[in-house]
Amino acid sequence: MEPTNPIHEWLNTPIPKKLWHYTSIEGFYGITTTKQIYATDLRFLNDREEFTHARKLTEELIQESPETGPNGYGLREIVRQTIKYLFDPGIGPLRPDYLQFFVVSFSAAEDQLSQWRGYSRGSSGASLGFDLSRLRQHEFGLDLDRIRRSTGGDFPAFFAPCVYDQSKKKELIRFALHHGIEGLSSIYNELPQVKSLLETKSPTSDYLSVFNEIREKVKDPMRMKRLVDAVLRTFIDLFQIVALLKNPSFEEEREWRLLISGKQDEAPPYARQFRVGSTTLVPYVAYPFSTEPNAQVPLSDLILGPGSDEHAVSAAQSFLHTQGIEIEPRPSAVPFRPR
Repeated sequence: MEPTNPIHEWLNTPIPKKLWHYTSIEGFYGITTTKQIYATDLRFLNDREEFTHARKLTEELIQESPETGPNGYGLREIVRQTIKYLFDPGIGPLRPDYLQFFVVSFSAAEDQLSQWRGYSRGSSGASLGFDLSRLRQHEFGLDLDRIRRSTGGDFPAFFAPCVYDQSKKKELIRFALHHGIEGLSSIYNELPQVKSLLETKSPTSDYLSVFNEIREKVKDPMRMKRLVDAVLRTFIDLFQIVALLKNPSFEEEREWRLLISGKQDEAPPYARQFRVGSTTLVPYVAYPFSTEPNAQVPLSDLILGPGSDEHAVSAAQSFLHTQGIEIEPRPSAVPFRPR
């Protein structure tokens, strides 16, 4: 029987019948007419801990792990060095200047004042209710052989809720780490020359140099492949959750994320574009809801913000009719009067 995979289960959380995207009136118009939605570069979102939050939690878990493995080798330090390599700002494959995520944010909260204020130009925008139940049909998964060949061209998209609960985050990270731990333990136990090498290394030794020395000492290609695969599986698991782990301060938003990924030095699945932000240019990609030319935007509900014009609902309904979308917009129930 296959062991439970909490990362796979989280990434396949059942999609709610309706999820909401808060935006300006201009954004509402653009999404509806172009049948596309902008996915923003993760580094330019409003959470300063994006991407780094996962590394901090990972380092905490490593510190809580046993210092030595079953046979006395320095387990904690080996795992720390592995994670240091994966996140290293200069060479690591999980560093944000190498691996780029583009994010579309949705929410399970349909009419929330904090999100009106934060994402709809002071509450005068729109909350778009989408039926996204078919979104995962357009995704593709990670293939270990393809990653091992380092072709780098087929990074996937994911659609899942963000993780706010600290215990759940740690459960997911522990599962990601166990592949690497088991692989390293296996090599250590089976090969005396690797054992002696690791025991003589300083805790501050560079991970890549140690890994290359292991590669030279392990003459059996199948054993080396097992070790490489173990590290790759840890990378793949962390890759799948790194952009979903959020600071609990944002839990009220109940965010779901569509994550489109790619390497910085390669073209993402959709053309990288730029828009003018308040302090910088912001990279984004335009994600099409469908590749079918006559497909409609999967819009099933629409709420106009509490700061909207008194005629906003009727104007929106007339506009939607011209787009062939027959839904009845409604005003926000939040009793907020913008000043």
